[in-house]
Amino acid sequence: MLVETKPWRLYFDGEVRKKGAGVGIVFVTPSGGIISYSFSLLETCPNNVAEYETIIIGLELAIKMHIEQLQVFGDSQLIIRQINGQYEVRNAKLLPLHQRTKNLIAQFLKIEVNHVPRSENDKADALAKLAASLTLPDEREIQITAGKRHLLTSALDRFDGMREENVVSVFEAEEETD
Repeated sequence: MLVETKPWRLYFDGEVRKKGAGVGIVFVTPSGGIISYSFSLLETCPNNVAEYETIIIGLELAIKMHIEQLQVFGDSQLIIRQINGQYEVRNAKLLPLHQRTKNLIAQFLKIEVNHVPRSENDKADALAKLAASLTLPDEREIQITAGKRHLLTSALDRFDGMREENVVSVFEAEEETD
């Protein structure tokens, strides 16, 4: 008997600014865990190219992670419909990217590519904007690691809830003079 496993989900978004482009990718594991990636592209490019670059990076990551079943979500209606064969790819710059995407898609056991409203793609959108805003001039490279995340209540809530062992006390000592 074959047990049906829940697929992973991949949310992607590309962001283009005057000085660079950013990529935001969010994986949601079958158990609800979140794995996020943010990349800056070294070259400026049109928005649709950035969207294709982003989905390609996401699919390559998924393949490296040995994900076999994947639901892909993006907010670019044009790109999603081109990938699903509803729209023809007419832009010559997009053709090789479209073909690369289709080749990657063929490597999955089960895959769906879906359009979502921008409001449902907010995490990938935020990561793409962050990466685009951190693009450095002159194609210099920088590595930014966001490995820890801390969730904090407001400063007042943290203060009210402090126990005595969590309080740091500072005392002023007077120096003795002989």
